[in-house]
Amino acid sequence: MQNEPNIANIWQELLEANKYHREFRLKFLFQFLYVSQNWKEPLKQDSSSVWELIHKSLSNPREMRDAVELIEFFGAQCQIALIDDLINMVVRYDEPQEGGDIARKIITSLPKEWLDANFRLAVDCWLQREDAYKFEPSLLSLCAEIDPNLAQEFAEEALKSNDEGDHEVGQWILEDYLPKQQRKGLEKGNVK
Repeated sequence: MQNEPNIANIWQELLEANKYHREFRLKFLFQFLYVSQNWKEPLKQDSSSVWELIHKSLSNPREMRDAVELIEFFGAQCQIALIDDLINMVVRYDEPQEGGDIARKIITSLPKEWLDANFRLAVDCWLQREDAYKFEPSLLSLCAEIDPNLAQEFAEEALKSNDEGDHEVGQWILEDYLPKQQRKGLEKGNVK
């Protein structure tokens, strides 16, 4: 019994480590990226090296979760600048430990006006990637959350495909996912 770890002590160590992690992350942001501690303030003029570092980290599976957690603290203008990378994370890394869930949260929390005006274009740009695939379930579900009409277009196109997997994804979006999203919208009072 005496050799068993004290769970209360380990818990306190974990809390301290998390506090240090949060404080260090904010220090990094304000030291290298933002002019002040106001997220709406402009970025520092010499922030390109930070952007390059974060952009590179989003391509490295060992660093991407930390990078996307940092992006959560960015203002909307910075998040929008990384929209292609964020869409890629949602599509490619949808396991919680990989950070795709955080990327999805960031995208869906962007200003509605920006999403209404630009999301379709952002998806079209992402689809220009060499490895992009229009009928990825995670891409279609993201589209359904933000632009149900775009998701419906992709799903209907998938139903016309000769590929059985594409057909199943299209059917899932049209028969299951979109109706659920519409019900959620009705419950919240948002009808699209």
